[in-house]
Amino acid sequence: PRWVGFLVLLAIPLAPRVARLAPVAATPSVVQVVIQGNVRVEEDAVRVRLRTQPGHALDQSVVDQDIRAIYAMGFFDRVDADVTPSAAGKVTLTFRLRERPLVRGVKVEGPSTLKVEEVEGALRTRAHTILDPEKARLGVEAAKKLYADKGYLDVDIAYSTTPVGENEVDVLYTVNE
Repeated sequence: PRWVGFLVLLAIPLAPRVARLAPVAATPSVVQVVIQGNVRVEEDAVRVRLRTQPGHALDQSVVDQDIRAIYAMGFFDRVDADVTPSAAGKVTLTFRLRERPLVRGVKVEGPSTLKVEEVEGALRTRAHTILDPEKARLGVEAAKKLYADKGYLDVDIAYSTTPVGENEVDVLYTVNE
């Protein structure tokens, strides 16, 4: 009908005005990616896992993937990303990392029915490695299975850490048979 054509003619001159009134905000470009807080882990080892690069548009979903990729390395217990405006339409992206502590030593106390060496073999935490709480938990389960396989079902194994220096810990496994 004629009135539809009339509405279309009215809408055409209004369209550019609406676009000028509500401009689409440009996505800022990343001018620099900074990595802070790593001490033992090489910066390049972190950078190789990042998809966000200088010159690319800042994309929150990609930054989230970068954070997950850094966590997946297993060396960090905290990863934050901060965005700081640096120039017109440009930002600096800073990843702030906190490394997990280094295990200085591992000690096992309490086993009498099994040799300490047997229990240590089942545990997955070793000296001079990065402390991984999940690995420590799996080591406790493996040691309990070792006891269960030998007929000892009521064994309790726990671990604790003691800070002993700059981001270093001693790990103590306590076995109650």
